[in-house]
Parts: sequence; C-alpha cells; structure tokens
Amino acid sequence: MVTKERIDGVFFVGWRGHEDLRIGLGCADLMVAPSVGEAFGAVYLEAMSAGLPVVATNTGGPPTVLNLHARAPEGWLIPPDDEDALVEVLVETLTYPAERRARADAAQALVRRGYSWQAVAAKVAGVYESVRTR
Repeated sequence: MVTKERIDGVFFVGWRGHEDLRIGLGCADLMVAPSVGEAFGAVYLEAMSAGLPVVATNTGGPPTVLNLHARAPEGWLIPPDDEDALVEVLVETLTYPAERRARADAAQALVRRGYSWQAVAAKVAGVYESVRTR
C-alpha cells in the first residue's frame, strides 16, 4: 500500500539486531506492533525506554503494562485484528503530536519507574527479603 500509493516518510525496517535497536528507535516517532500473540512484549518496553509511545493490541501482555492509569496513558491499545481501529489510532497520532509526546513521556517514566535495572533489582531484593524473614 505504501509503495503503491507512493507515501513518503514510511519505512518498514523488519527485524534488526540489538546493535541497530537504539539507532532505529531514535529515528522513530511511534512504535506500532499490533501483535495478537505477545505474552509479555519486551519490544514495547524497549521502545518506551527510548521515549516512544506504543500502539499494541489489548490482548496478551501489553494490557498488563500499558494504560493502567487513564490520566497518563503510555500508548494506545486496540482490539486485535481490527484494521479500522489501527488506522484510526495512526491518524490520531499524526494529527495530535502533543498527545503523542505526552504518551511518550508517560511511557518513558513508566519504564524508568518499573523496569529499569534499579527497579527490577529492588523487586528481586524484596522477594529475597520476604523469603528470608519467614
């Protein structure tokens, strides 16, 4: 569709190794991965840590970490296999860059708060401490 319609500025990069991840995410405005089979979705957290809001489906892992607080959503959750909903969200992200930026900021804050090395280490230490004191 993008090639057929000669739409500029849209790139489908496919799989890339970790050495390319930082550069690729740094060039993006949005992470769109409407997978219906993500058990957890580290790819979303990687994008969020780079300051990108994400578009994901409301199935599997993404709803367990995204948009848990309606006042500060980190991205957009859409129904699986709903092309119309995906198009609607993509148009919204392009039409309202301030909203995209607000969600990007919330996404990066969420990752720092709950998924940074320090946050994960504190959670693991807490588990060990709770077992030790029993």
